[in-house]
Amino acid sequence: MITGKADIPKIHVQKDGLTKISEQKDTLLIKALSGDMKITTPLQTDLSIKGISGDLKLAHLNSTMRIETVSGDIMGNELSGAFYGDIVSGDIDLDFASVKKIALKSRSGNVVIWLEDKINAMLDIANEKGKILCDFDLKDEEKSKKTLKGIINKPEVVIEISNKSGHIAIKKRSQKPKDVP
Repeated sequence: MITGKADIPKIHVQKDGLTKISEQKDTLLIKALSGDMKITTPLQTDLSIKGISGDLKLAHLNSTMRIETVSGDIMGNELSGAFYGDIVSGDIDLDFASVKKIALKSRSGNVVIWLEDKINAMLDIANEKGKILCDFDLKDEEKSKKTLKGIINKPEVVIEISNKSGHIAIKKRSQKPKDVP
């Protein structure tokens, strides 16, 4: 679990297992082979995470997040900033209060991205085996069985998602059930 907090001046880490953690300026670098971690960071700490196996939970971050994992689910709540992901296997469920960019490549697993209703974004989604669902009305929509391109309101932010196997859903935060973290 990695949680951002406004009232802390430095990073706090609780860990077990094989993990290497280092800092470079405003970026936290994490390489994990096994074990659990609980990390609390200032809100605007950029993250670069490489993992082999295990679930990852992100909450209350306003940063650039770079995630590379082989296996495990990724869940994010109340995120702001940019997300770059290269995921081999696992479900992804990310809730964004605001977005600067999303560039996500997944090979296997479902992808759900929750966005503010008033986001200004350009979607470029490709999926080889699975459905593509979008709650938003798109301008300049181009849709096929394997792709979806279009603009939500205005083309300010780029959201690129590719997946080989699994469904992709772009959902409105206003429609998110209260019991979903």
